[in-house]
Amino acid sequence: MSKYPIRLTGNEQIDDDHRELWELFQSIKAAPKDQERVLESMRLLSDGWVEHFKREEAVMAQAGYPGLEAHKTLHRQYHERILEFQKNLEQRKEMAQSEWERMLAEAKLEAGLEVVTECSTCIKVAAFLTQWFLQHTNFEDQKYVAYLKSASGA
Repeated sequence: MSKYPIRLTGNEQIDDDHRELWELFQSIKAAPKDQERVLESMRLLSDGWVEHFKREEAVMAQAGYPGLEAHKTLHRQYHERILEFQKNLEQRKEMAQSEWERMLAEAKLEAGLEVVTECSTCIKVAAFLTQWFLQHTNFEDQKYVAYLKSASGA
């Protein structure tokens, strides 16, 4: 069994991106009390997502994927959430627990995900990011993968 619980897309660069981003999630989980390390991981995530989304959207555009605009919207919403988490961490390194819980609950409800409340602040952020990522790569991305395969006759 792979150490990455991510379904492959068949595009080496996209799959490599997914693995690298997964490792960043794990680094956030591994250092929940190290605010600077979490902030650095969040910055890397933000930058990584921008580049990854560009590559993935270019693949979809080149193939004429009809769900491209909806997929771009999902990407944009997720990136906005990452930026919000990052901004809040930078502004107040120790945000009140109730504020994190409110923000996470709103984000999870928007994404249709279960709210996790028993974790520390940074673990909650990592849990949200990880849950969204797994949902996105294993279900949303597989929609364009299926389209690409059918369009190529594979």
